[in-house]
Amino acid sequence: MSRKKSRIALIIDYILSEYTELLLEGIKSACKSYDAEFLVLPIGCLHNIHLTYDYQNSAVMAFIKKQNVDGMIFIAGIQMHNISRPELADYLKHFNDIPIVTLAAEFPDMPAVVTDNVSTFKTLAEILVKEQGRRKFAVMSVQSHSAEMKTRVKTIKKYLEKQGIPSSDVVVLKSSFDYNSAIGELESYIQNEGSFDFDAIIAVNDELAFACMDYCIDRGLKIPEDVAVCGYDNLKRSLFSFPTLTTIDQRLFEQGETAVTKLMKIIEGQKQDELVTKIKTKLIVRESTHDEKALACGKDTDDVEYQNSDYENSEHYSATIWYKKKTQLQQLTRYYTEMQDDMTLTQLEKRLNSDLKFFGITAGALVLYKEPVLASVPFDFFELPEKADLFSAFDMSNNFDSSGNKNFPISFNPNESILPKQNFIDFDSRGLYVMAVYHNSVQYGYMIFRRGDFEVEIYDMLTKIFSSMISAVYKYTMAQSEQLKITKKYKRLNVLSHTDELTGLANRRGLYDFGEKMLDFARSINQSGIIIYSDMDGLKTINDTFGHEAGDRAILAESIILKGNFRSNDVVARIGGDEFAIICPGLTPSAYEKIKLQIYEDCRKWTEDNGNGITLGISLGYVQYPSEKSGYQITQLLAEADNSLYFEKRSKKKSN
Repeated sequence: MSRKKSRIALIIDYILSEYTELLLEGIKSACKSYDAEFLVLPIGCLHNIHLTYDYQNSAVMAFIKKQNVDGMIFIAGIQMHNISRPELADYLKHFNDIPIVTLAAEFPDMPAVVTDNVSTFKTLAEILVKEQGRRKFAVMSVQSHSAEMKTRVKTIKKYLEKQGIPSSDVVVLKSSFDYNSAIGELESYIQNEGSFDFDAIIAVNDELAFACMDYCIDRGLKIPEDVAVCGYDNLKRSLFSFPTLTTIDQRLFEQGETAVTKLMKIIEGQKQDELVTKIKTKLIVRESTHDEKALACGKDTDDVEYQNSDYENSEHYSATIWYKKKTQLQQLTRYYTEMQDDMTLTQLEKRLNSDLKFFGITAGALVLYKEPVLASVPFDFFELPEKADLFSAFDMSNNFDSSGNKNFPISFNPNESILPKQNFIDFDSRGLYVMAVYHNSVQYGYMIFRRGDFEVEIYDMLTKIFSSMISAVYKYTMAQSEQLKITKKYKRLNVLSHTDELTGLANRRGLYDFGEKMLDFARSINQSGIIIYSDMDGLKTINDTFGHEAGDRAILAESIILKGNFRSNDVVARIGGDEFAIICPGLTPSAYEKIKLQIYEDCRKWTEDNGNGITLGISLGYVQYPSEKSGYQITQLLAEADNSLYFEKRSKKKSN
């Protein structure tokens, strides 16, 4: 599909990441300057053995095709915590027809944007050792395959050693990437070593640094007098924590801008200045390593910046963010509770767009596969089905909303385009998220949305709620559909069980079930009527002379004659081989006699018209109900009618 604008895909792990948020700001800025569209594809962590259900997110990588995007920026550093460099390189080769720029990791012959920490760690080591006299160091690192993380630790140890701190004296603690894991590592160290005598801790990211600060403060240690703490990333909280956090700014905004610029040059066929671009990091010095006096005396350079605290603004910022997140979380919780009721896809379609708007989402679309896909466990590459429906869509920018639109859902092939070719949603530099909708190993489809101004944590939870909700709705709808099928099948079986296969008339069961209801109603309104019992004349002779197939034709002909001579509200049944019974509410004996004569005449005409030697005939007996003997009891009434038939047949034989 041809596009007027270039379209870039950013491959991230999860929505919930301030690291990604800061990168996105730079990417959005650059895309706006290039007038380029971009998509954000959260794919989870590749080969994450710790999470049973994570690989399913990567299904959206199936959209990395020329018809959907012109190039992609792949955040490789995050993925390499669980996957080795060669494995990730092999994975990226699968998309070699799409220009790729990687972030935070280098691969042979592939453009990349990485950080240069050399001068920053050198400056940090000089400040902590030479200026402050710190001697006992811990590095809070992570369990990871990431070469970048290993390089950070090596570089830290290298420049500490140049300041006279032997590498063997630097304790490297390895946690997961979360706050609680870092606390656990520090506790384990004390249990094993029996002491906590560090006077400086350098963490490989800010989250771990916050954990180290809190742990030290809880143990009665003063920051920075007893222990200096430094992080990495320069997250927003680092400026407003207590104390404020010394950290390393890896200039994520600039990384995002640079990655877009490199990719656009490839897309536009321009020459690259260099294959790998290195962004120099900067040390941001705050209270976790320097007191107020030291900060005031610090001099900014290209490698270091000293920032004084601003607690008045920080408290306002913290309180505002807390209240904002609390309010949004309450809104999300109420919504989650509300969505516990069973709902069909039709009901979901009526409210989905308004629900998304309720959370500030300015554009959204839901695509459901015609048939849910049971994917392999796990998969590296997901194969899109050929049939899907655009279930709903809206974009507040162009005032489109599918709610109530009779043209929806719209069927299309997701292999050909990520959405049908109609411009329901504007792709632009604001960015759209593309997320898999799945439950366990079943892929139901995908969501596309443009975020609003709610906190990133809310959107992270909201997407999980929607994914689970859509799965539940789909299952409920399918259950209802199956129930309907079963009901229809039951009704059909019920009809079949009450129907004679050869003639299509009611069978014996049908006669009794329908007849009992009819007679019960007749009793309730004191209605009379007639029950007729009959059998064909000479069916055995027809079978013996002409064969059973001819006998079946004769039975069918007789059933047609009987059906044609009685009313639609009469029950005409074949209750045996050559036996028929008819229940006729409201019929009088005189009317019955006229019908009987017409039946005899129709049999004569059939015999004459067919000229095949078969004589079609029938004998009939009847009883009027309610009878003195049987009242409205169908079994006894049929017996009386059969008795009448016996006398009718005897009368016929005598006349012959």
